[in-house]
Order: sequence, then structure tokens, then C-alpha cells
Amino acid sequence: MTTRRDLVAFVAANLVAFAVALVAVNQAWIADLDDVPRALIGRWLPYALALCVGLAIVIAVHLDARSAFLVRHFALYLAVPATLLLARLSQSISNGELGVVYVGLAGALALHALAGLWSALGRLSDRATVAASTTKAS
Repeated sequence: MTTRRDLVAFVAANLVAFAVALVAVNQAWIADLDDVPRALIGRWLPYALALCVGLAIVIAVHLDARSAFLVRHFALYLAVPATLLLARLSQSISNGELGVVYVGLAGALALHALAGLWSALGRLSDRATVAASTTKAS
């Protein structure tokens, strides 16, 4: 597939997945959670996913195997149902338990982005490498 076609398919799939995630995190039972878990699930999880999609697009533009990279990134959306399942099944989810899920997701996304940058490192200029790596850091 071409770069443009890969990216358009990725953005379209992410828009659908993001819409499903927004519906899922706005379910009525989310209101029964404490303030911190409710904010983490309802406000910060969608924001984190949107930020990571932007990062994936910035990195994918520079990859030869961008289709595989984008499919792996899209699979990280499975963190949303895992987080919601944990919150739903636990009687009272603690901030620490929810934090473990978030740290795991952040670690998986960071490793995935690092692997993408590493494979594209030979083709990137110093300026592009700095721009892509600071996008992740911010």
C-alpha cells in the first residue's frame, strides 16, 4: 500500500475506535467510580489515545514497514476494554490498580514508538529524529 493509503486507513480505523472508546468511557456506571478513576478513564484515556495516534503518524511516515507498525499501534486500543473491564469488575478500584494499567499502556506505547524510531533511524536527519522524539516526550 502507499503511504497515503496506509495513513488514511489508519486514521479512519482510529476514528471509529476512538468513537467506540468515547461511548464506552461515558457509560452510566462510570459515574459510580471515585473521582480519580472517573477522571482517568473518562478524561485522560481518550486524550492519551489521541496523542499516541499523532505520535504513530509522525513515526509511520518515516518507516518502510509502516503497515505493520500501524496495525501494531492500533492493537494497543485493546487497552481501553481492558481498563474498563478492570474498573467494572472490581468492587472498588484503587488509584494504584488503575495506575498500573496506565503505566503498562504508556510503557507499551513508548516501546512501540522507540522500535519504530529505531528502525527508521538510518533514514532520518538529526532534525527529524529530534522532532519525533520530542513529540513523544511532551
